Amino acid sequence: MKLPPSRAAEPDGFARLPSWWASALATFAAVVTVLTLYSFAAYFKQSLIETTPVNPLRPIYIYGFLVGILALVFPLVVIRSPHRPLPLLLFAFFVLFGILISLQHMAQSPSRILEAVYRTRMSYIIMVPVMIVLFSFVRSAKPVLVALRLVIIFVCILNITEFYNPHIYYLGMSQYIGRSAGFYENPNVSAAFIASVVPLICLGLSRPRRIFFLGITFIGVFFTFSREGLLLWIGAVALMHLARPGSRPELTRYHLALIMGGLAAFLFLIIFASYLSEAALSFVGPSINADVATRLQGTTNDFAALEREYVLKLGWEAFQNAPMIGNGPGYTYAWGYQVSVHNMLLLMMAEHGLLGLMLYGLFLFCLFRMKWPFGLWAGGLTVGFTPFNHNLFDLPCYGLIYVLYWLVSTEPDQSWLVIEGAKRRLRRIGGPTIPVEDRGVRGAALDGSGV
Repeated sequence: MKLPPSRAAEPDGFARLPSWWASALATFAAVVTVLTLYSFAAYFKQSLIETTPVNPLRPIYIYGFLVGILALVFPLVVIRSPHRPLPLLLFAFFVLFGILISLQHMAQSPSRILEAVYRTRMSYIIMVPVMIVLFSFVRSAKPVLVALRLVIIFVCILNITEFYNPHIYYLGMSQYIGRSAGFYENPNVSAAFIASVVPLICLGLSRPRRIFFLGITFIGVFFTFSREGLLLWIGAVALMHLARPGSRPELTRYHLALIMGGLAAFLFLIIFASYLSEAALSFVGPSINADVATRLQGTTNDFAALEREYVLKLGWEAFQNAPMIGNGPGYTYAWGYQVSVHNMLLLMMAEHGLLGLMLYGLFLFCLFRMKWPFGLWAGGLTVGFTPFNHNLFDLPCYGLIYVLYWLVSTEPDQSWLVIEGAKRRLRRIGGPTIPVEDRGVRGAALDGSGV
């Protein structure tokens, strides 16, 4: 009697293709998620001040859509279809963080602002793992990156047009006069969202297309006049060139040349800072306000810089008052001053104490342990804007950045991620485009055979 084939003998991972409709449905949901959350980030934000959201698009709509899609996709594909390896350690971080802030929130006095912060933090903790599971059924990251590139072009054009004509759109845009923000509401947030995905949108592109995206992202960040955004953009470009897909983590003459070139450019900026600031002022025109003029002149004695120094002191005092478990989620929003501490490390210490500090270290560890070089990109950029950002865990649209880095790091066929110039260099030396030991995903080879 002929025995039926054993299901245990079937190859795991991407070697066993999912049905076309399951993969198409997951890809469609992923593309819609990128187009909506990444384009209209501020319009999915729940206000911490007003009693009712002022924006017509509420977070519950898009969150409900994602949960609904996941509920539809899961029963259809999770049993029979392969998916990308899930980051279980990162899931453990979300579980621990959710337990911590829930216990702290139960011990807090009732407050509308504290309730709003707790609600936004929990939406982040729930929705980011949901997006990861949903994106794990995406067969290829190509359409997702195409959607991301369209979003970046869109938001950069918004920033440019908004600066020269702030009333061109009927929707409310930037909170700060003279600085563009597009639909991100805050210029610093707009700059961070544009700069943090520069390495991703340049993946697999030829040199002219990379130059185009580097140029348009620089202009989009420039018109926000965000100092930390510009530093983040420089760091993203540096990481993109120092660590490339298909290369190994080693220091070569190419890397040394890039480092020396970066140092030379830094010295050039210091020596000719006054001339460059005058050129920038003449470029943007005489109608800019005093805050923008101060930023272009490169000084740090403006109100924003002094305010950040003041809230840093408040955050340190808050940590000293409760060093072990902190003061609870949302404390730095409801402490009587109008802004929170602009530092993720100090925010975790002030609100969650040493436990929060250890959890933040676990989060960074989860980022750095992604496949090379995507872990270095995601972790390095997070470390870079940790001193300037305080709402990294407040909205799922921030988590979408890390979901995208995770998606690309688990791509089964990473040969198309290598930029064109690197491919030519590898062919000249006769080496493989992608190291053989890095080609597998969950033990499955690209040719369909088990490893």
